[in-house]
Amino acid sequence: DTFDPLHIECLRMALEMLYPEYVDVFNKHMASSKIHLYNMFIMRRDIYDAYLSWMFEVLRAAEAGIEFDGLTPFEARVMGRISERLLDTWLEVNGVQYVECPLVSMEKVRWDKKIVGALTAKFAGKKYTESF
Repeated sequence: DTFDPLHIECLRMALEMLYPEYVDVFNKHMASSKIHLYNMFIMRRDIYDAYLSWMFEVLRAAEAGIEFDGLTPFEARVMGRISERLLDTWLEVNGVQYVECPLVSMEKVRWDKKIVGALTAKFAGKKYTESF
């Protein structure tokens, strides 16, 4: 896993405190290997406003439990990275239907490093220190 488990626990605790009805769905999505990343979406304005109001309230509560001192620059992006774990939960709980579109990256991806980094994180417990 690429996260400090305490960061995910802070996010879970924020949900338990503010929106307990979301916790079971959050846990289900955290156990899944499928996720919508990058915080990229196109939504109607009312859905967008509702999602962001909810998401930032949850993130503010989670942030209070996260210690930022001593984090690497990559780890310090924790709030953006954990925020990606909220979209699928919110969509499911609120019954929002969606369509997936292909993602095209214009940046060069070092697949060799990305694959080795993912496998090392999963099987050797070494955390990411940079993006690939």
